[in-house]
Amino acid sequence: MPQHNSSQPTADSLRSFLIHIEQENASALAADQKYLKEMSGEQGLKRIPHISFLHGGEKMLIPLSYVLDVGHLTAITPLPHLPVWLLGVVQLQGDILPVVDLATLFEFEAKKRADEQDVHAMAYLLYSWQGTKVCLIVEKITEVINIDPEQRMFFPLNANEKKRFSKLSPFLYGSIPTGTERAFLLNLGGIMKSADLSSWRTKDEELKIQSGTGR
Repeated sequence: MPQHNSSQPTADSLRSFLIHIEQENASALAADQKYLKEMSGEQGLKRIPHISFLHGGEKMLIPLSYVLDVGHLTAITPLPHLPVWLLGVVQLQGDILPVVDLATLFEFEAKKRADEQDVHAMAYLLYSWQGTKVCLIVEKITEVINIDPEQRMFFPLNANEKKRFSKLSPFLYGSIPTGTERAFLLNLGGIMKSADLSSWRTKDEELKIQSGTGR
């Protein structure tokens, strides 16, 4: 049987990592928060923390509440008969989990591909959506940005961005300025309900039930 190598995250690795990146990006975060406050025009609005990361060379965001862990991968175990967007599996937090490449899944024009990096340089973002855990391969975890969900601060995708993001475009709420860059907010629920991921989740659940490990 193949050996599954773990990145062996500590129990509080996510918390420690977030503290670290917040310290590294304190000035940029303060500027972002000031900008968002000026745009909202109100002081007391509730803001939701989002974690930002680089994937395919693009800066993306998902709500921090979905994130279980972050870290660096030591190895990915390839398996036969997987779709090309599933790079293999890893062992994290006691589970064998799929490693998903969004750029390949949605065929967008990535500035950088996962297979262009040495596996030891890759980072991962482990998230959970309605009980399904997914390990997303990323180039880098960058920062935490607090966003007010009531404000319409997101710019819609322009024609060039829609072309570049291809099949991922319907699952992007839009972009938000972060310093000199724009970050794109992912519709995580929409992504998990997309045709390919829904099909994979159904097959995965069936296999778990057959093996006696499913619900």
